[in-house]
Amino acid sequence: MKKGYGAFSTGNANDFVEKSYDYFEVYFHASWWGARKASTNDSNSKLLNINGEPCGVGDFLFRNASKTSKGSADYSRSPFVTSGTEISNAIIDLPIRTMIYSCVYYSRNNINSYVDFKGVNGGFSSKCRPAEINVGKWKAIDQTLRNTIDKDGKIWVRIARKMVLAPFDLKWDPDKNGGTWKW
Repeated sequence: MKKGYGAFSTGNANDFVEKSYDYFEVYFHASWWGARKASTNDSNSKLLNINGEPCGVGDFLFRNASKTSKGSADYSRSPFVTSGTEISNAIIDLPIRTMIYSCVYYSRNNINSYVDFKGVNGGFSSKCRPAEINVGKWKAIDQTLRNTIDKDGKIWVRIARKMVLAPFDLKWDPDKNGGTWKW
């Protein structure tokens, strides 16, 4: 028997929650900076790369790079909040390891009340709280809902959710990730 299923008859609310952590890789696409790889023409034109040096083929360039300016990052495609924050250029086109938090809990609410779970955290129920609880750090990536019946014939909803932690000091942008949710 899977841990948590016997919780229906214990009366202890904490038995209704299962938590786990795993790792996840977030790939930091060059487009999140408004950057691209330099072509032969870019190199021949001596455009400045993101480090302010004349580019070679394959170096990263910001969209508005020129011979006299490296240009600037354009974070409009980044899934993170970037107002007043720069994302390190050193991680362009790299997979960065972060954490997935999974939480399974049971509720007597109607299954339809959980259908629209998506977006970025605005808060956590104390029973379902991960170690990191700063607003904007978690983005919903999966939810599975299933009705189940306990031994007394009561209908429960089993809610299984997965969320990914924003790496470093970054926060997910709710406007680009499905809005803000609260538990």
